Amino acid sequence: MKEGRLALIVGMVLTIALLHYSCQLYIVGHTQFHNVFIKLLYFPIVLSAFWFGWKGGLTAGISCAAIYGVDVVRWWNPENPFHYNKVSELFLMIGVGTLLGILVEADRRSQHAKKLAEEKAEKEYLHAITDALTGVYNRRYMEERLQESWLRGKEEGAKFSLMMVDLNHFKYINDHFGHAAGDLVLKTTAQIVKGNCRDHDLVFRFGGDEFLVLLDEADQQTALPLAKRLREEMGKITFQEGNKASYRSDFSVGVIEFDSRYHDFNEMFVKLDEALYQAKHEEDKVVLAS
Repeated sequence: MKEGRLALIVGMVLTIALLHYSCQLYIVGHTQFHNVFIKLLYFPIVLSAFWFGWKGGLTAGISCAAIYGVDVVRWWNPENPFHYNKVSELFLMIGVGTLLGILVEADRRSQHAKKLAEEKAEKEYLHAITDALTGVYNRRYMEERLQESWLRGKEEGAKFSLMMVDLNHFKYINDHFGHAAGDLVLKTTAQIVKGNCRDHDLVFRFGGDEFLVLLDEADQQTALPLAKRLREEMGKITFQEGNKASYRSDFSVGVIEFDSRYHDFNEMFVKLDEALYQAKHEEDKVVLAS
């Protein structure tokens, strides 16, 4: 890309110079028509400044001024005031290239600094709303998004469902295999849940060993099969820490579909919690809130 642009600029300068001096020497003699081509030298100067900054603009300006300088020296006449304008044109070429290059570089630095600031702000925001251990969203962000879904459900009739995932016998794993093993189970659970949800579904770490999933535009016919599939995927995994004995983990899932009959979000959450409690005592560990 850089070499191509440089070749284009060099080609433009040489072509304009050739046209200028050919016109001057062989076509129209000493008429002023050839001076039109000198003005065209500003095109490669501007392109050089835009593509390569002030160094490119300065180099192109000096090169073009040197080409035009041959003409100035050759036809120099101290008694002709127009010739002093030609001298000023030499400095103008250099000045335009340099100044424009400086302005271009300043604008690019400003844009780069703005982009870095935006990226930094985005990273800080993601850090603020993400659970450090599992990589899913944290409870702070959960409350914000759940409130949005609740309002859309109430005001626009939008559908959504919630799944509460709670690890079974998590304390036993921590006590017998260590907290590192417990952390691994949490991270694996988060990966399984997130990996089997749709791109626009949101997974949050609700508490120590609980995860909440917000399924946007989903009813119980979507949520229940997903809950069962998550448990199947978790059941395929065997954990092992070093030389310690292997172990497995599973979780219970409570599911609830938004219904406008709920007076507020707390009522809906109470129903979800009841479904989760019931799931822990059911054989398939998945219960839909009634």
